[in-house]
Amino acid sequence: MPSRLTFKGDKKVHKKGKKSTKSLQSAVESQKNDPIWIDANTMEDLHGPLVLYQRLDTMVISLGIEEVQGSCVGIFLDPLSLEPDNTRQVFVASDMNGNVVLKSFLMKYLSAGKEGDLFSRREAIGAEEQWQLEYLHDGYWAWKSMSNNKYLECLLNENDTYVFRCTSDTVTFTSKWRVRVQTRFVKRPSTQNIKTSTVHSQQLEAMAGRPLSADEKKALKQASKDGSLHEALLDVRVSKKSDKYG
Repeated sequence: MPSRLTFKGDKKVHKKGKKSTKSLQSAVESQKNDPIWIDANTMEDLHGPLVLYQRLDTMVISLGIEEVQGSCVGIFLDPLSLEPDNTRQVFVASDMNGNVVLKSFLMKYLSAGKEGDLFSRREAIGAEEQWQLEYLHDGYWAWKSMSNNKYLECLLNENDTYVFRCTSDTVTFTSKWRVRVQTRFVKRPSTQNIKTSTVHSQQLEAMAGRPLSADEKKALKQASKDGSLHEALLDVRVSKKSDKYG
């Protein structure tokens, strides 16, 4: 089983002696140190590590980078947890004059050529490395290259492999993306804003990364009113993880 991904700023977890069984307490402690991934719903969410993905029937495909050539490849994402287990599918986002730039694990920027080809080989930022984001609806985003003003697409070629290109003039189902981000980089709204805003069940499930029971939805909505939604989401994730050891 692959170990969890680590990023700059993560807390170091000191390894303890090997045990025959894993207790509930250790599961909870491990969860608190693990980054929590949720879907981005605002531009303010798009900072730090992120994953671009699309749901295709029963599978989830994410945008990844090939290690040697820096070309773009498809990497499958766990359809339940939606958490990356490979650094090649994680980018670090930052702002560039109102646009977004994405740096891959190669420490090179994601670029789109004039013909729509994608790669990660450059250390300098130009028009080909900048992306204009458009929020669509229900957690979907469109990524437009500032190089050729085309949208990023995920396409299935004749060899039944997924390819990524910036060739679409309009937003279609192949250019609708979801973006996973870490909660520690998401700006928390003020308590007053949480109390006066309504959080819908669909939003809660997107934030939790899985379907929720009626009781879980009720508890999270109450937590939203109380200003403790992020803590309640952590409890939901811990509860799910600890079920494995109950």
